Amino acid sequence: TRVMRPALLLGREEELALLSDWLARPDSGCMFVTGMGGIGKSALVREFICRNRQQFDFVLFLRYSASLQKTLADDLQAGISTVEKNDAETQAEYFCRKMRSFRALAEGKRCALVIDDFPGTPDEALPQVLNADWKVLFLSRSAPPVSGCEVLQLGPIARRADQQALFEACLGRKTPPQLQGSLDGILDKTG
Repeated sequence: TRVMRPALLLGREEELALLSDWLARPDSGCMFVTGMGGIGKSALVREFICRNRQQFDFVLFLRYSASLQKTLADDLQAGISTVEKNDAETQAEYFCRKMRSFRALAEGKRCALVIDDFPGTPDEALPQVLNADWKVLFLSRSAPPVSGCEVLQLGPIARRADQQALFEACLGRKTPPQLQGSLDGILDKTG
């Protein structure tokens, strides 16, 4: 999957370092990146993937769709050349066959699977997803209790300078000196 670098990512160096540490550890296969909606989970992981692109042979960045089985069986999101559902197969059968193909493709390679907008409720397909030889990142508003998966909880951007830079980038201009007090008040209430 082509992963686009976010236009702007500020104040997340610590989280990027934690993701890099996680990637370097061979015993860590799964991580939940959690936080409230709009806090920057997708942007953080896209930046991480782009910064570490040379560490991966392939990356699948998918948007969750109803179930893990349906998400990975979706050929529009996760296509494999020469692998497609035949009319006689159920979705569950096709998912199992496709996961065998994913496992064969990932074997001995450095691969990542990112599931964005994961609702936080594991389903029956989770063991098969985690059983492939790839790093799995779930982006979710909540972290369910999944054995063996680490959790990276995103909170607000901590540094005031990064908060102000983000505000100004979204505004499209620098804060005039006469409005700095007002901006400080906004950042005090929201940070």
